[in-house]
Amino acid sequence: SLTFAEVDARSARLASLLAARGVGPESVVALAVPRSAETVVAILAVLRAGGAYLPLDLDYPADRLGLMIDDARPVCVVTTARGLELLPEAGDGPERLVLDAPETAAALAAAPAEFASPAVADGHPAYVIYTSGSTGRPKGVVLTHGGLSNLYANHIADVFGPVVEATGGRRLRALHTASFSFDTSWEQLFWLVAGHELHVLDEVGRRDAEFVVSYVREHRIETMDVTPTYALGLLDQGLLDPAAHRPALLLLGGEAVPEALWSAVRAATGVMSVNLYGPTEYTVDALAADLAASATPVVGRPIGNTRAYLLDAALRPVPAGATGELYLAGHGIARGYLGRFALTAERFVADP
Repeated sequence: SLTFAEVDARSARLASLLAARGVGPESVVALAVPRSAETVVAILAVLRAGGAYLPLDLDYPADRLGLMIDDARPVCVVTTARGLELLPEAGDGPERLVLDAPETAAALAAAPAEFASPAVADGHPAYVIYTSGSTGRPKGVVLTHGGLSNLYANHIADVFGPVVEATGGRRLRALHTASFSFDTSWEQLFWLVAGHELHVLDEVGRRDAEFVVSYVREHRIETMDVTPTYALGLLDQGLLDPAAHRPALLLLGGEAVPEALWSAVRAATGVMSVNLYGPTEYTVDALAADLAASATPVVGRPIGNTRAYLLDAALRPVPAGATGELYLAGHGIARGYLGRFALTAERFVADP
């Protein structure tokens, strides 16, 4: 485990090494770090250095990882000895900064435990997430610091605030089970940013529903964020059993919520729940719905500083009851697709 002081010092030291390699605003750093608390440290280090991080899922085939690295052209790839084995050959590509290599460990130990971050504007990139979309060709979506700041403010006011108040205003324990290669991982990282205790399950543990429920009870986890499919597996293992400890807040997202799951969660006394929706091209969440407010599944209403429109093919609003396509606007909108200007111009249209 790491204290807040240790996270601060470790991320500062790594940020110093990254800055020395030219990382700053408008640059990208690829992260190929096996899932652990060190993944969180690496993310924070990149952001403190002013760069944008690109998470690489080491379960992906090496050739897909290679395509992402070639396309994003990061300043460097932060990894470990184990991660290095799973990455494609470096060739003439970006430097591999291996965290547990003796020379890197020595450099980190010698680096200062404080770091002065460069000035970062709202429009600067914070992270890049690759999605295959409908074409099958991976494309990087560039999300901004401003989008993250807006989402954090919304979470503090509308997600964290109610459950913190309901639990007496104390520091809570949050469970991190999402893949770091998906933007939903920020739902859980924000708890750490807000001063709460974050538990990061390893790759094996997070995939085992029985283990997750046991962990929630043993460590008295109070908040978690999962997909509906994941939630169904946890409920089968007794996550919401009234005779045992259960979380005070359950966030759902990433998929449509089945009616049976919606009803089961609403019926759990003392458990708050919010359904969150947002495409990769919007910073994590664009719409939110409190399950207590609706007897049937809904995607909800726009979060703060977000607008949602239902439009037809000519970008005209459709009448009530008609089918349209959802368009989003606001502080969380992505900058576009990395290096794909024509596709960005096609998909990111003028706000009607």
